[in-house]
Amino acid sequence: LTDGFKASNINFTNTEFANSTANGTVTGTDGKDDFLITGNQSVKVKTTTFNNIENVNAADGDDDTVAGSNTWGLLTDGFKASNINFTNTEFANSDSAGTLKGTTSDDKFELAGVQSVISNGTTFNQVTLVNAQGTNNILLGMDGNDDFYLSSVNSGAENNKITSQEIYFNNITDIDGGTGENRVHGSVGIDSFQLTTKSQELRSNKMTFNNIQTVIAAEGNDNLIGIEDQSWQVSNMDNTIVAQDINFTEIETVSNLGSGSLFGSNQADQFVLVSSNGSATNNAVMINQLLFSNIGRIDAGANGLGEDIVTSNTAQNWQLASGSDFIANRIVLSNIERATAESSVVTGSILEDVFETTTITNTVIANDVEFENVTLLDGNVPGLVLTYSPDQDAQQNNINNTS
Repeated sequence: LTDGFKASNINFTNTEFANSTANGTVTGTDGKDDFLITGNQSVKVKTTTFNNIENVNAADGDDDTVAGSNTWGLLTDGFKASNINFTNTEFANSDSAGTLKGTTSDDKFELAGVQSVISNGTTFNQVTLVNAQGTNNILLGMDGNDDFYLSSVNSGAENNKITSQEIYFNNITDIDGGTGENRVHGSVGIDSFQLTTKSQELRSNKMTFNNIQTVIAAEGNDNLIGIEDQSWQVSNMDNTIVAQDINFTEIETVSNLGSGSLFGSNQADQFVLVSSNGSATNNAVMINQLLFSNIGRIDAGANGLGEDIVTSNTAQNWQLASGSDFIANRIVLSNIERATAESSVVTGSILEDVFETTTITNTVIANDVEFENVTLLDGNVPGLVLTYSPDQDAQQNNINNTS
């Protein structure tokens, strides 16, 4: 009641205690009610403490609040604390560092602010730990910007664990950042991020993230895995790449299934072909301190801020293709202005190629690409056999092949 309470059609006022025989129920008013848990199955409303209570129904009022506990357990309808089942309650305020336990079914949790999370229609405040129990549990971000932090132990990933708004969530399977600029932060260990065919979606630590704009991988040797035949966009910043409309930073290695494509930035890019123990590694390239594997095509694009360059620290055979394209280490390279290697052979295509001499020793322009440290030109003319001697320079090798 507005003043006191009612039982067996009797209105009670100025009563300090109401003791149920067993499994008692307290029903709130149509206004705002405040329930204070004072012990096991004991709850205080205004000046009366109700004992041996099993159920509290806050009824139709707005902003009904429960306090006095640090442990809350979700139910199919409402939640449980101190062996009391609460329903129709808008707020549950922990004294400090509260814990929210999910049901054995699938639950949905929505961030509401620092140490605040909504579930089953109740906002739980001063919560630092959420233990979900079901198989598929969802975490929803707020309307504004959200930051989600991955977890690791002993440099290894901790699956299905995420921290946001100073709340540590266990057993989460799906995270939706919602609106705003949403970020995923890597752990201090080794993290792996897997792209999907959907824009702004990724998987990490057995969780699927949606509506993510930025991933900051942080410490560790972090890996980004693309979809089959993934397209990668160079950003011209170290350890940074854009894919599926997500900006990844502090990544060390990048891979994909199939044959990926790497697109240059709008500035001058340098692509470094990868080698191991003096031998070329096919389909591998490094740029901006990012190591890419399974790359089948590099398109440096057009820029007005300098040359796009490909380099190799081993002897290289540059195979000309159509137009100004050429092939090396099983990668087709386009829109490259200059290529340099420890030493190199330029092999013509089956089409008509244009070779130009330069004033620089061992440098030749072929199909508008400048090749450096060239020791032999092979025009790939049918029936023409060319020879090469490592003891002679490019000029003498080419003279020998024209005599």
